Amino acid sequence: MAKSFKSSTDASDPAFKTRTYSRNFDVVYQQLLLMARRPIKGWWLEDREMAQGILRVKYKRLLWQARVTAWVRKLEGGGCEVDVESADAIAGWGGNHKGRVKKLLRELDDALLGNNPFKPTFQ
Repeated sequence: MAKSFKSSTDASDPAFKTRTYSRNFDVVYQQLLLMARRPIKGWWLEDREMAQGILRVKYKRLLWQARVTAWVRKLEGGGCEVDVESADAIAGWGGNHKGRVKKLLRELDDALLGNNPFKPTFQ
């Protein structure tokens, strides 16, 4: 089983490619923060560094543990890029890293498509 999985610019599957958004850094970072803070069993915000654009979320269910890290980078021409990585915690197996990355990126895409990204509908 893979120890980690990260989205990248050269991924063959479009679901795992680095996301580029025309919205500014603050909007995208705040949306990721809201997604990390929502009350879902097994998920909680572990750490955040807004200056570097990093969010770390911890996932734990019975024996499965993982740390999900998201990076938001400002682009020179405006907008930003987002990468997500799911990796094993100190203990546990981590589960389906690819599925976790794909789901988070898909939810971020859906949330940022609307007119008001701070009132998203999660599924």
